[in-house]
Amino acid sequence: MKKLAVFFLSMSLFLSACGGAEPEKAESFVCGTGARQCFAMSGDTLISAAGNGVRGFDLMGGTVFDIRADMAHPAVCSNGSGAAIYDVGGSAIVYGDGSRLSFENTIISASLSEGGFLAVCAEEPGYKGAVTVYSQEKRPVYKWYSADRRTVGAAVSPDGDHLAVLCSGENGGEIHIFALDSEETQGVYSAPEMLSEVFWLDKTICGIGGSGLYYCDTEGRDKGGYEFGELFPGSFRVWGDKLVIELRAHSSGGAGELVVINNRGSEFGRISPGEELISLDCGDDGILCLTQSRVTLYDTDYSETFSEDMTGAEAAFLRQAGDILAVGGGNARVIEY
Repeated sequence: MKKLAVFFLSMSLFLSACGGAEPEKAESFVCGTGARQCFAMSGDTLISAAGNGVRGFDLMGGTVFDIRADMAHPAVCSNGSGAAIYDVGGSAIVYGDGSRLSFENTIISASLSEGGFLAVCAEEPGYKGAVTVYSQEKRPVYKWYSADRRTVGAAVSPDGDHLAVLCSGENGGEIHIFALDSEETQGVYSAPEMLSEVFWLDKTICGIGGSGLYYCDTEGRDKGGYEFGELFPGSFRVWGDKLVIELRAHSSGGAGELVVINNRGSEFGRISPGEELISLDCGDDGILCLTQSRVTLYDTDYSETFSEDMTGAEAAFLRQAGDILAVGGGNARVIEY
């Protein structure tokens, strides 16, 4: 009997060491409410940001950090595994681990690269704008000043070698490309219309306009695109080397379709959530859609694999813990699938 007990104890320790043990987590917890609230996941930490500050919650719903800060318009940038909160029109920046970044100028936008580089687009006295790049260690490693073009957004490449800066040109959006080890412009791409977003799909730079996607390489050379036709772009997420973007019949509101597009403009699949989309998330298990009445998970072949009635939620996320976390109304609820 004693040998049997030792055997089971050894097996238990072995399975725990191999990751067989499930992490402890709460079925639901209170995350609070606030003006202009937004949410993000950083690892398995839920980040809640509002006008009075930023809070982080662990799997059990315990408070990991609670930072008091006046934020005019809190916004989220995420790379799928980490996140940062920044204040549009203010200067506050809080990483997903609760650390604060010292920043002085008024922020326009920010993005967090796959490799953990943060690109902050901000106002700059005497210039039309500037972009500051911070390393994974949260140190400034690059800064570009725009003398004659208003800066809109910026993004660092997944490998951390290049920076793409979106500016408003005379006849449309311009994407200026730099190598992070040089101050010289490596290339400039001019789009035929104004662009609202810039990001990377693997080694390809992508800009979103009102009528389509526009691609270029690190030299600014045109690499094609994707036309929206009569539809309007809505929510989107970068999913590896693909883009998942909502296209709908109206410029705001209403049910639309999710289209999966690669970095060559080829369409891989479509998903019809059936209702107005509230939030969108992507992960290893597929694409998660939150609508007004349901949360639905689609696998990597774009087939529905899980769905549950859900009302009152403001956002839903695929967690690394292997579940779904739906948040809204001051509460967070765990959904197993």
